[in-house]
Amino acid sequence: MNDEQLQSRRRSDEAAGWLARLSSNKISNEDLHAFWNWRRDPLNRAAYERIEDFNAAARRMKDDPDMRAAVTQAKSRRPWWRDLLAALPFRRGALATGALVAAGAVMVLVLAPYRGGERYVTQVGEQTTVRLDDGSKVQLNTDSELRVRFGASGRKLVLERGQAFFDVAHDPARPFIVDAGQAQVRALGTRFDVRRANGDVEVTLSEGKVEVTPEASGARSWTLSPGQHIRVGQGAPLAPTPADLAVATAWTSGRIYFQDAPLADAVAEVNRYNREKIVLGAGAPRDMKINGAFNTGDVKGFVAAASEGLGLTVARTSEHEIELRGPRAPAG
Repeated sequence: MNDEQLQSRRRSDEAAGWLARLSSNKISNEDLHAFWNWRRDPLNRAAYERIEDFNAAARRMKDDPDMRAAVTQAKSRRPWWRDLLAALPFRRGALATGALVAAGAVMVLVLAPYRGGERYVTQVGEQTTVRLDDGSKVQLNTDSELRVRFGASGRKLVLERGQAFFDVAHDPARPFIVDAGQAQVRALGTRFDVRRANGDVEVTLSEGKVEVTPEASGARSWTLSPGQHIRVGQGAPLAPTPADLAVATAWTSGRIYFQDAPLADAVAEVNRYNREKIVLGAGAPRDMKINGAFNTGDVKGFVAAASEGLGLTVARTSEHEIELRGPRAPAG
């Protein structure tokens, strides 16, 4: 093995180690700063993204529609198949490869008919992956709704709410268009993320090219390159900006990364995935910047990290609500 191969192997081992550490419920700010410093090296960043893509693919495998269909069909046969399927890794709800651990997120899909196509819905805390008729795949995030209508001349999808990651099958004869209210996203063969939040539309491109056209009359269209992000909405600056793909698409692997995020924003993001909500009470430093890596749905882990790291007090105000408050005044 030559020096170049040894360096590549070392970077891959380090990337796997970082992914394993970030998958832990407890990670220090020092470790997170060390991780971001390590990722500043373009070769390290590429190695980490390869490892994370592999991990995400492993996680998606257990929720692949074809895989689930095969499991359902096999279970309807002879009883001994059930014992065999029970022993397979994806039946246990987690996949592991060396130091790679796929975070467990609940995968639930509600498929309901609607006039002129199909409708896919996830509830709070649920995610799912859908394979479309053309071979494209869509991963729906928590509390999302997507309508799909394919025709001979085009593929039209409407993201009514929430967030979705699209892996588009190439078909130049049938444009792939996602309508997200404030903007339309047009792609021919690419991978990109679209989120509707607070009246805005956010688009992040992982591969290929997409054209983003704001709904406003006369607004110019923008063509994104891989690694770019754009937000369309009232008061939003209409220009692409660089995106950290590992952070922007972490949810597809059941993770949330915060890098110098205001506490209020981090709480809002964690709350997206849970019916049990975190609220900020008196004295909570809403604008204080925090860093962290958490599993989606891990309210207890986030509350513990915030209370310990920022010195906050915790109070359960109801069955479905936890309040973070400012630190208690020292005793007299």
